[in-house]
Amino acid sequence: MPMCHIYGQRMWHDNSFLIANKAALMELREAIDVALKHKEAKLGLSPADGEGYDLYIKCVEDDYNWEELQMPYHDRDCYVPDEKEERSPFDVFNHYKNHIKK
Repeated sequence: MPMCHIYGQRMWHDNSFLIANKAALMELREAIDVALKHKEAKLGLSPADGEGYDLYIKCVEDDYNWEELQMPYHDRDCYVPDEKEERSPFDVFNHYKNHIKK
């Protein structure tokens, strides 16, 4: 069973962590290869509590405008996205746009 915990950055300069078993890492590697070929990929994973989640992967061009994208920080005491000015990560996907839960 692919098991994977992803811990994102709470704020700028904070660490992020990916802790996974071999099965999850192999599936992640395969999903990255799909994203490199087709620009997008989706991978179903599960943390230790069994509550499955989907990891969406997007490959953008080198000249992508990163300034328009919301920052990935999740500590709302440090950063709150400007939803009028910054693009949500949900909006970056084309193929999976209607499948992603907001």
